[in-house]
Amino acid sequence: LQKYLPTLVGVEAEAIGDDRGRMRNVEVEMRERPSALIQPYTASLAVGFAQMSVSLPAEPVGVGARWEVQDTNERMGIRVTETLTYEVISIEGHAVQLESARALTATPQDVKFPGLPEGVSLRVQSFHVGGSGTVHLDLSRVVPIDSTTDLTLRMLANQEHDGKKAEVLLEHTVHTRLLRR
Repeated sequence: LQKYLPTLVGVEAEAIGDDRGRMRNVEVEMRERPSALIQPYTASLAVGFAQMSVSLPAEPVGVGARWEVQDTNERMGIRVTETLTYEVISIEGHAVQLESARALTATPQDVKFPGLPEGVSLRVQSFHVGGSGTVHLDLSRVVPIDSTTDLTLRMLANQEHDGKKAEVLLEHTVHTRLLRR
């Protein structure tokens, strides 16, 4: 898997933002066609980019304000609940700095993971993604100026193929940065 990850470097995305800062209709462009092994990850990139946007509250807020946004969606075939928590750190004119925390969890479930060979079954036993980051907003624009997130994923699953069973543990750390051009 490691040797295919460079194909994800330089991925670009375009989206339409709503009046609360949330990105919609995200389209992802890659420099190279991804390998079959990487395709499950690229399929969730559009969701991931949309989730990197900030959903601002409807009411006015000031420094120290906190709010939470919760959503249920699918990531790589796994139904997850995502909780985002934001806190306003500073406001100077149109410039706003936020700290964010993100958690994705999933209940035990059978998964049809994209790219799995025919006849292989996979049951997720536990799934957790957690992390934090910072967001720099210009309120006169929809897309953040700069957003960084560090996430750690831990998934435990049972796999079965041709009567053979295996326990699979996936631990992965990701650093993402979104810059507006």
